[in-house]
Formats: sequence, structure tokens, C-alpha cells
Amino acid sequence: MAITDYNSLVDHLKTALAIEHATVAPYLCALYSIPEGSNHEAQAIVRSVVMEEMLHMTLAANVLLAVGGTPVIASADAVPRYPAFLPHSDKRFQVQLLPLGPEALKTFLLIESPAPASAPPEGDNYQTLGQFYAAVEDGLKTCTKKYGEKKLFSGKRHLQVPPERWYYGGG
Repeated sequence: MAITDYNSLVDHLKTALAIEHATVAPYLCALYSIPEGSNHEAQAIVRSVVMEEMLHMTLAANVLLAVGGTPVIASADAVPRYPAFLPHSDKRFQVQLLPLGPEALKTFLLIESPAPASAPPEGDNYQTLGQFYAAVEDGLKTCTKKYGEKKLFSGKRHLQVPPERWYYGGG
């Protein structure tokens, strides 16, 4: 589904926020399942992914704020319930809260799998997050042309998290 108007863009940016929100907890569960004082390398790797997912969530919220939308992450409806499909995905797999192990790693590989070069942008029923974000990027370009940059990006800048406050400088 192509993103061709403001309401669709805001809906997809809210979906982006929900997608990133849905990925943080599985990585945290895997991280906290590693016994304290053991496997420092695995802890560092998983922790770095948690931080990146939190950064992605911040960026999605910032873009939503930039176009005048309102991020919601603290309501009961916004908190993911697991196992769950990623929002608006093609439902190929469910994300679960698991200890670090083969099943968790399989899920992480599915979450992080890149889109094939020939994969079209997909705002809904996407197979990869790359396809979803390509659709959002196309939607931002389309809406910028349609409404003009000044009108589209008229949100409250002071509500955005500035780069100097991103987690660990961005990852």
C-alpha cells in the first residue's frame, strides 16, 4: 500500500513506532537471560542491539513529531503482548520473549533480515523491515511534494529528542 497522503503517513509512522517498540522486549529478555558475569561478548552484542532498537524507536517518534503527529507508547493498547506478529507484517513469524538461545536467535535473524534488492516497498504485509521503511521513505517524499516541506514538517520541534541525547550517541 503506497503512502500518498498525510493521514496514511501518520498512520505508518505510528506503525513504525509500534514495530520498534515490539522489538525491544525480546532483545531485553535475551540479554537478561544471560547469567551475570558470564558470556560478556554475548551480553555486549545483545545490549548494542537493544540500544539500536531504542534509537530506532526514538527516530520514528521524532519523525512522527516532525509531521505533527503524537507518539503514544505508554497506553495499554501501545504495549505489545507476546507472542506477537510485527505490526502490519505479512505474519510469517511471531516475536516471542525467550532466553538467549537458538530459538531467540532465529527470531532475531527474521526481524533483522534484509530485503532482497528486488523487493518492492511495502507499507503493509511487508516481509522485511527494509520494505516497510522504504515505503515510509517513499511516503515522506510523496507527501513533501504534495504538501510542501514547510507545511508537512510543521510539528513541535522542541518535543523531539535531539541527537546529543540519543542513547550512547546513537548506538
